[in-house]
Amino acid sequence: MQRIEFKGSNGRWVAAVILLAACLSLNFCQRENDPPPVIPSQENYDLQAEIRLLNETLRINILTIDITYDFYPEQMRVNGKARIVFKMRPGQNLALIHFDPALWGSALDAISLDGKALAFANSQDVRIREFSGSTQKAIEFQRPMAPNQEHILRMDFHLLLPGSHPRFNTKVTDLTGTGNEEVFPTINSPEEMARHRILFRVHGSRPFVCIGSGKTDKIHETPVQEWLLDTERDISSYTVMFALVPEADVVSEQKTISGVPVTIMAYMGGPAIAAAWNEVNACLPEYIATIGPFPAPRLSIFLISGGGMEYYGGTFSALTALKHEIFHNYFACSAVARTYRDSWWDEALATWYDGKQKGATAIPMPENAATHIVSGRSPIAMGWDYRAYETGAQIMQAVAVQMGGSDAFIRFLSYLHHHHAFSPFNAMEMADILKAYAGVDMHPQFLRWLYSRETPPAAASSAAQNKEATLDPPAEIINKYLDKTSNCTGEQQEKQP
Repeated sequence: MQRIEFKGSNGRWVAAVILLAACLSLNFCQRENDPPPVIPSQENYDLQAEIRLLNETLRINILTIDITYDFYPEQMRVNGKARIVFKMRPGQNLALIHFDPALWGSALDAISLDGKALAFANSQDVRIREFSGSTQKAIEFQRPMAPNQEHILRMDFHLLLPGSHPRFNTKVTDLTGTGNEEVFPTINSPEEMARHRILFRVHGSRPFVCIGSGKTDKIHETPVQEWLLDTERDISSYTVMFALVPEADVVSEQKTISGVPVTIMAYMGGPAIAAAWNEVNACLPEYIATIGPFPAPRLSIFLISGGGMEYYGGTFSALTALKHEIFHNYFACSAVARTYRDSWWDEALATWYDGKQKGATAIPMPENAATHIVSGRSPIAMGWDYRAYETGAQIMQAVAVQMGGSDAFIRFLSYLHHHHAFSPFNAMEMADILKAYAGVDMHPQFLRWLYSRETPPAAASSAAQNKEATLDPPAEIINKYLDKTSNCTGEQQEKQP
């Protein structure tokens, strides 16, 4: 997410059987040479209740997401076929999925579950569920699913794209909890990680280019242009990035920096790629030296005019936000929050590191301060508290002080990423890891700073401003297409209100 200007102003042990259950449920068990985590027991923090709520709400564990998109740029239309392989979570038997276009109108063309056709309009097959604490609706399938075995959900659908520019891209905004459930069926939760394989088929004579997360290979030129995007490992769905744009509208360059293949793309007449290389050359070697190897096999950057959003192995980012977004590949896209509300810590870390790079020092969070950055939202709520940037950076500075300074804290971040990447954890589990690593017990402070019942008024933050990461091209590019898309204007209006 977009970098902001840095401002510094702003136990007990439970029974062993519960600890073991938590390990099994959370995929957070002890790793080699790691001390066991401590699970706090406090009235305003209940890990077991959080686990139960997530299991009851999310229902399934997705193993793989395979999508085929047929993109028709002249009609601004995408036909999609999804194949989702999943298992039921313990104690659940009715599967559900998030897919917003199905709620906007007649976007679904066919559904089948384990080979049996379902009718979206039939309440005996499909129901729309709402959950207290979440604004997002889920599609619940009324066919009991056997436990401990793989199930296959297939959904055929179509998307009608807005605007005049013939492109197809992700548009994730984690501040509001808007993920890729807008373009393919998934579970919209940071902790729900799966391998994603997406086949793009572009129909028409105009050459296109494709940029995205993971491995993105062009496999056919004619008569249909085809690319295969493969994340090559399990990642959070909201961190999957892709963009298909006309080749004539962009410029791109490729280099290898510190062993990482990097591609930078920008619109013709847009931000200068040369300036972006300066930013990448300044930050990527430093991150690799201080935090560890870059967590994705390659880095893909679509340089835009304003805002920024991080993705696994990629970013849509303005020049001013680029270092911040690349840092998020370590904390947000590989070391992942368990819930959206826990995403305060990845923004806090990125903002704190921004300040360090500028030679600034945040004022540590006062010992007796109280906020509800985390507990002000349900574990299943979409989005997170924007105070994460500045207040969060103060919390991280307080931790750094307790550890003996910035260098010691950065060594901890390296340890944290090395041992816990791709194993989602929440705010208090971060405190567990910190105590096990350095003997620094921040549990009481974290409970006050993040879960307090005494909450001061929320101050406005620059983090909520100028954040939108849009791939809208310069006006001169849009003007080329205005007279060529009038035939699809009516269809575009059918999309999301």
